Amino acid sequence: MESLVNEEVKHLKFGRGSIVEEPAEHIKVRFQSGGVVKTFQFPDAFAGYLAFEKGELQEKYNEMAMSERRRREEGRREELFKLEEERRAAQTELQKHRRSAARTAKTAAGTAAKNTK
Repeated sequence: MESLVNEEVKHLKFGRGSIVEEPAEHIKVRFQSGGVVKTFQFPDAFAGYLAFEKGELQEKYNEMAMSERRRREEGRREELFKLEEERRAAQTELQKHRRSAARTAKTAAGTAAKNTK
């Protein structure tokens, strides 16, 4: 992937700036207004917070951000599905245990009643 250092970006609140660092999952942008450096999640920031001055870069990284978002959402759905399956299995085991305990109590009550006659 090409380096994004020195690429010009825009932010609604902070204005224009340029990318000064691009570690793996974040980028740092120095904004012209006050020279403030802000860190943004990469590539997610390009699907809402930041926009490249170059349209072709914006399209590329916006699609990358959307793809990453879809991948994470799918992972969350799979995790929720797995948790729901585990919850159902635990609920089934609990019901089995309760039925077994009820049968044991009923048998014990019947045996006690026979012994008292």
